[in-house]
Amino acid sequence: MSRALLVLGLVIMLVAVGCGANEIDNELLLEQIEGSVLAEHPGLLADLSCPSPIEVGIDIEADCTASIDDEPVTIRVTQTNAEGAVLAELQEPLFDVVAAADKLGERFEFELGVPTTVDCGEPPLRVLSVGMVIDCLANDGSTNRAVSLTVLDETGAYELTLG
Repeated sequence: MSRALLVLGLVIMLVAVGCGANEIDNELLLEQIEGSVLAEHPGLLADLSCPSPIEVGIDIEADCTASIDDEPVTIRVTQTNAEGAVLAELQEPLFDVVAAADKLGERFEFELGVPTTVDCGEPPLRVLSVGMVIDCLANDGSTNRAVSLTVLDETGAYELTLG
């Protein structure tokens, strides 16, 4: 049993209001969320929307919605001051498929004695779901092997099945 690196709460600080405004600039907020949450994976968030209007005020929260690989996610926006500075935090844990594939490659290389790469396809991050199965392909330079990862619990623990 192994564990994948989880991205549990990506928090970003944004300022999404102009001087003297009493509502968050929804268009600016959406742009900043798209450019900052999961910035290492542009285009991974799809169908992003936030409620409008969002009044300016300390500790006011609003939930924006998006999807990752057709799975819905919530991004909680919490204002931290009266000037419209906000924290945006992804509410769902994510399973880091690339990190899991890299760990598997290292494990296979150790056990087989030959460099092995593992490719689990796209997307590189997926919404964590217990029971989720991720099909991968391991290659040691001469042989391809089907490998499946099955997520066992909310911590991202998974078991490996060779196909």
